[in-house]
Amino acid sequence: SDRHTVADFAAMQSDTVDLAARALLPRLLRDTPTAEGNLARTALALLDGWDGRAALDAPQPLIFTAWMQRLYALVLAHLHVPAEADAAVAPWPQFLDHVLTPSGATLCGGDCRPLLGESLADATADLAARFGSTPATWRWGAAHRAVFVHPVLRLLPGLGAALAPRIAAPGDDSTIDRGGAAAGSQADIHGPEFRGVYDLADLDHSLFVMAPGQSGNPFGPGARNFLARWRDGASVTIGPAPAQITAHLVLTPAAGSPGRRRRGRMSPASPTARCCAA
Repeated sequence: SDRHTVADFAAMQSDTVDLAARALLPRLLRDTPTAEGNLARTALALLDGWDGRAALDAPQPLIFTAWMQRLYALVLAHLHVPAEADAAVAPWPQFLDHVLTPSGATLCGGDCRPLLGESLADATADLAARFGSTPATWRWGAAHRAVFVHPVLRLLPGLGAALAPRIAAPGDDSTIDRGGAAAGSQADIHGPEFRGVYDLADLDHSLFVMAPGQSGNPFGPGARNFLARWRDGASVTIGPAPAQITAHLVLTPAAGSPGRRRRGRMSPASPTARCCAA
């Protein structure tokens, strides 16, 4: 079909293919010297043929991200750029894309290949210390976790961390479903907390999701009820007629006092009720 649907755009928002990784990998695989040690060799073999998908249950996005972070740091160190000045340097995909070209190799003294091997060895050694000595069992979701801190309660020692919903999330810095990581970390610290797809032909069929839940009260049942839905790219509709109705609300004035505040009572759902979506 030549027309996109609401579902098509919702799927697009959940795209976790890292195109920057796809572009860099052929040169990385070609130019990285024969890796020293079983860890680095195994990790490089796992990256060969990777499609760039930053999936939760895959080791490749974890290996690639840790490797590129370490390579980025080594190149900056070679240029005597202080670590705290990272933010002033070009974003790493563009920066490393240039470094891996013949003209960019001058940033490494004329040959960046030794840094490729060194950074891969450093990254895999660190990952092995954290996740075990078998790269095939490493998982992106084990390191890439989105944490939703409360804007006020986060300031309270202990309580703020305990009440912060967290979930393993797909995506990375260069995917449409973005899960940006901090320098030197794979934690998911930047991404789309709210997603919406608006159907202008029928607004009742628009799709929405907001993380971590419907309620801002961290003690309420709705505080985390959208967390898995958000991670998985699912959504809800907000139309006048929910797909499933569980109850309806009837408002009646107090007997003999038509001017007083109305009281509400909950009744079992009827076929015509239109109140509460499950």
